[in-house]
Amino acid sequence: MAFLAQLRLTAHGAQPQPRPASEGVPFLGFTMYPTHRRLKRRKVVYAARRLTQRRNQVHAGLLPLDAFRASVLAWIAHARHGDTWGLRRSVLRRLVV
Repeated sequence: MAFLAQLRLTAHGAQPQPRPASEGVPFLGFTMYPTHRRLKRRKVVYAARRLTQRRNQVHAGLLPLDAFRASVLAWIAHARHGDTWGLRRSVLRRLVV
């Protein structure tokens, strides 16, 4: 513990609880299951709000269309790593420019 204190780190008091993989393992905004990957709901909500704000900025002339397009493509590339075909279609349907 002295070594952790020297680095200004702390160890959690509770022991980690092992859980079955069927409950999913959180990793980089996804929940990983043995058979598939899902984006966390709060990450999708955050991304949808951010993309909607950027779309509104494009309409107001505050953001170039190329920057908006780059944001959308970056989110699609991230979401593509999960089983998200329907989710991507649903989020992108609301972003008509």
